[in-house]
Amino acid sequence: MSSTTNIIPLLHPYLSPETNLYLVGGYVRDRLLDIESKDIDLVTTGDPYAIARRLHAEIEGTTTPIEFRRFGTVQLKVKGMNIEIVRARKESYRPDSRNPIVSPGTLQDDILRRDFTINCLMIKVNQPEKVIDLTRKGMDDLNNRLIRTPLDPDKTFTDDPLRMMRAVVLAAKLGFTITDECAQAIKRNIDRMKIITPARIRDEFQKILSISIGAEKSPPDFKKSNEAVTRGIDLLIELGLMNCIIPELSNIQSIDKYGDYHQSDAYEHTKRTILTCEYADPIIRLAILLYNIGKWQRKAAEPEIAQNIMQRLKFSKSEIAEVTTLVRNYERIQKLYDKPYRPSTLNNLINDVEPYLSQLLIIAEAEAKALNQNNLQVMLTQIQNMRNEINRLKNFQRNGKIQLPINGSDIMEIFEIEAGTKVGLILKEVEKWIIEGEIAPGDRHTTLTRLQKYKHKGIL
Repeated sequence: MSSTTNIIPLLHPYLSPETNLYLVGGYVRDRLLDIESKDIDLVTTGDPYAIARRLHAEIEGTTTPIEFRRFGTVQLKVKGMNIEIVRARKESYRPDSRNPIVSPGTLQDDILRRDFTINCLMIKVNQPEKVIDLTRKGMDDLNNRLIRTPLDPDKTFTDDPLRMMRAVVLAAKLGFTITDECAQAIKRNIDRMKIITPARIRDEFQKILSISIGAEKSPPDFKKSNEAVTRGIDLLIELGLMNCIIPELSNIQSIDKYGDYHQSDAYEHTKRTILTCEYADPIIRLAILLYNIGKWQRKAAEPEIAQNIMQRLKFSKSEIAEVTTLVRNYERIQKLYDKPYRPSTLNNLINDVEPYLSQLLIIAEAEAKALNQNNLQVMLTQIQNMRNEINRLKNFQRNGKIQLPINGSDIMEIFEIEAGTKVGLILKEVEKWIIEGEIAPGDRHTTLTRLQKYKHKGIL
């Protein structure tokens, strides 16, 4: 049973009949759409702190409530579900901030301060059979799959410009349509995005890149997930919001096909690569986007372009390291599956790219499918062979290094030399023999015999 059906009977026994507590927001929307949700918003005309304390006292395993009295809210976890209870309020905004000035209000006030009509629907916990629609538009918009604001969209978006990106997140994730009135208001109010911090913009963009439809299943529906992601990117560009996130991405729309393999323009190829990726990972999707920005602009410094964009959006150092590593080695792995390669070349790739090699192979497969060449199956077979060879080579390694059946002391004894550079070079040659399959790992006897022969012939 999903959390959307569990929460009402869980709360109901601990509330008196006169308690005015309502489920509201995304939880109600998702409940009506039969989508799993563990983030639960509640609004009350009573005391949210008293309700939270009651739940904490009565329901085993409930976390201690965290109060935010400035905003009239309290947060806690109940049975693994994130719950926020807010006192019904009114909001006003200063021109230079999206942080509201709050004051007590009615349920109607609280509903009209919200972002979209589909998030204004309420269910009273004590009367769960009835959906309350104070806007008189929410249920119709939910049924017609529309994103609409409860007030004039210019006011809604001026008050909190981040709602413009949230409109795109919802449209992409749910497959809904942003009404023309809202779309035009977004275009008119783009300049308001200047008051939003890069980190908040990044967070909303990440929600699009992170879309995973059917995530409760294993695996999720990659086709629907990727279609939703590309739909979101399309909308960001169409509405002008991408200029506030990654303006460089908007620029590649005007670039024609580039290179011998690509049969479409730069932007369509980028989207097709995401669409064919069988992995719902936001970092992989971002790496595909940022690699293609540098490539299609005919720039030689794709990793630096990716790094600059991610630093601007305040991504973490670990996320930047992963994406720049993937971008830097994107073409390198393509060259390996395009033509024959030596195992030692692949081993160098392992040493340079780990721990991101599996992600790089996922991107390589997506890129191959996006190219849609006649030899696609051959390319995919080559990538799988490469994956098998990587696994073989990694089996030889311990702590990232090939385990040799001999050591430096053996080299010094056989070649009658002192410790120095030559010892290291000979050990490197032995490592190459193992990688190339010329001697078996752990075969000390064959290795020593071969070294003796090389010594007598003066090869090493």
